[in-house]
This record gives sequence, structure tokens and C-alpha cells, in this order.
Amino acid sequence: MAMLTGTVAMAVPVASAPVSDDQLLSQADSLRTSNHTEFVQLMKRLDGRATEFSSSQRMYLRYLQAWELGYEGDYEAATPRLNAIITESTDATLRFRAGTTLVNMLSIGAHYERAFARMSELLDQLPHITDRDARIQALGVASLLYNDAGQYDLGLNYAN
Repeated sequence: MAMLTGTVAMAVPVASAPVSDDQLLSQADSLRTSNHTEFVQLMKRLDGRATEFSSSQRMYLRYLQAWELGYEGDYEAATPRLNAIITESTDATLRFRAGTTLVNMLSIGAHYERAFARMSELLDQLPHITDRDARIQALGVASLLYNDAGQYDLGLNYAN
């Protein structure tokens, strides 16, 4: 009788590492415009977990909620929420992003005087913002704002 020796490979399921709340918030942020349907689904999931979040995570969620209101065109509801984030957040980058989102909404609504005043503040802060995506977002909004106002050279400057 022949005896088989060696090891037998068995399929063992590999458990994936749990996804942290920070990762879920970041994922929602990255899906905002690239896959809005999935963003909305993930936001519902995050809303259900908000009571477990740290204060900074809740603030980030508030930003995403305000962004969503603006995306839906509800500027009246989004504006005070973004202003609250700008005032209350301890995270300079999140305050900056909320300001950029607010400028974008003001520009879309043709509230150019307020948009330019906010944009000026943001551009003054830009050298202190190290987050690449936040910088790109602000420069893109500045480019659009200046183009909308017919200041094409400035718009092109910020686009570049």
C-alpha cells in the first residue's frame, strides 16, 4: 500500500481587515463626483455610525453632508453648514475645503462679490495648506470664478 506524504492545500478563507471610519469617510470623499450613487449609499451608512465617531470624524461627515446639499442645489441649507464648519473645525484643511466649496456655490449662484471676498481669504491661506487635493480644489474653483467674471488671464493663471 502506497502512502501519500506531503501537505494538502486547503482553501482557508482570508479575513479582510476591517475598514476604519476614517477610511470610510475618505472613501466617501473620493466618490463624491466620480460615483455619486455609491457616495450617497456610503453616506447613509456613515450617518448610521455617526454616534460612534470622534469629534473630528463628525466634523468631516458634516462637511460631506453640506457638500451633498450644495451638489443637490440646496445652497440655502448648505451655506450655513459650511460656515459652521469654517468657524468650528479645528482642522485647517477641512476649514479650507469648506471655504472652497462655499466659494464654488456662491459663484454658481452668481454671488460674485461674496465669492471674491472668500476666494481672496482662501488664496491668502493657500501657502499654509499642504493637502494636495485641497490645493487643487481651491485653484480649480479660483480658475472657474475668475473665468465666470470674465477675468480670463487670472482664470488661466490659476488653472495652470
